[in-house]
Amino acid sequence: MRSAGVNKGWYVIIMAGGRGERFWPVSREQSPKQLIRLLGNRSLLQAAVENVLPVVPLGNILVITNQAQAAEVKKQLPRLPRENIIAEPCGRDTTAAVTLGAALVGQRNTSGVMAVLPADHVIPERKRFQQVLRDTLDLAGRGQVIVTIGIKPRSRPRATATFAWGFLFRLLTAPSPTRPSFTGLNSS
Repeated sequence: MRSAGVNKGWYVIIMAGGRGERFWPVSREQSPKQLIRLLGNRSLLQAAVENVLPVVPLGNILVITNQAQAAEVKKQLPRLPRENIIAEPCGRDTTAAVTLGAALVGQRNTSGVMAVLPADHVIPERKRFQQVLRDTLDLAGRGQVIVTIGIKPRSRPRATATFAWGFLFRLLTAPSPTRPSFTGLNSS
């Protein structure tokens, strides 16, 4: 467990783009869920930045967004250096945002270590998250590795995920001469 503190060689890329479709009708293209104050007096984007500030310096936080949302991102994050708010001319999804973030970190610090985080996640255990982030960045900085962190699901998602799980279950359990059978899985 790494001690608390800010590391100048660590960077955080916050992905804050999207089309504002998943939380419709509350969100729209110019005000997707990460820019809306859903839980209190700050947006999910503002909370994401606050969550990482004890771990990385403000100047090492990069927000990747799009042209339609850049002005609101700048308005919500007035302390963040303007050059750290990057507006893609058109959205190309996660891979392009991560690649752009990695290139920008590489320009600033060839031995920098970065974490990529979404802007729209709710982190209820802030101190615990910060410690996990420190430990993860420390581990990633020891060698050429990629470390992923996540939350263990408490239940299976519903709606479209249920359909996808059912399809995956049938695909995995379908008889095939080249695939071993998967027993013990159940679709309930």
